[in-house]
Amino acid sequence: MYIKKTPKTKTQYLVMAAFLTALSIVLTRLLSVMLPEVRIGFGRVPITLSGLLFGPFLGGISGAAADLVGMLIFPTGAYHPGFTISSMLDGLIPGLFTVYFKKNPVMGKYYTVKRVFLVQFLTIVLNSIILNTLWLTQYLGRGYLILLPARFINAVINLPVQTFIVYTIIKYLDRFVRD
Repeated sequence: MYIKKTPKTKTQYLVMAAFLTALSIVLTRLLSVMLPEVRIGFGRVPITLSGLLFGPFLGGISGAAADLVGMLIFPTGAYHPGFTISSMLDGLIPGLFTVYFKKNPVMGKYYTVKRVFLVQFLTIVLNSIILNTLWLTQYLGRGYLILLPARFINAVINLPVQTFIVYTIIKYLDRFVRD
C-alpha cells in the first residue's frame, strides 16, 4: 500500500508520531527500571521509529515532546534541558539517516539490519554514553569517569536488543509509510 502525499497523509503522520511520543513516555516513565546512574527501558525505541518513519523534523519533535511532556506529567527531579536535547537527537539522528537511506536503497530496501544497527550505535554512543553521562555529571555532581562504566555496560547490552526491536518493527511498518 503506497500512501499519496495529501493533507490527510500529513495529518496521519502527525497522529502516528504523537502516538509514538506517548508510547515513549509510557515506556520511559512507567515501564523502566531506574538505577542510580542508569535507566533500563525501551523508551528510546518509539522515538527512533518516529525518526526512521517520518524524518528528522518529526523525529526530533517527537523526542523533545516525549521528554518535556514526560517530565511535566512524571517529574523525577529538577528539569535539565540537556536531557531534552539528547531526547531530540534520539529522533533527529535516525531521521537524518532516513533521508540518506531513501536516496541510496540497498537491494530496493531502505532499512537493513546493518543500517538499523548503525543508527542505533551512533545514537546510543552519542546520547547514552557521551551526552547523557555529561548531563548526569552536571546534575548529580559526580565525576564523568565514575558514571561512565555503568552507562557503557548498559549501552552494550541495549544496542543489540534495541536494534532487533527497531528492525523487527520497521520491517512491518515500512510498507505502510513510504515517501
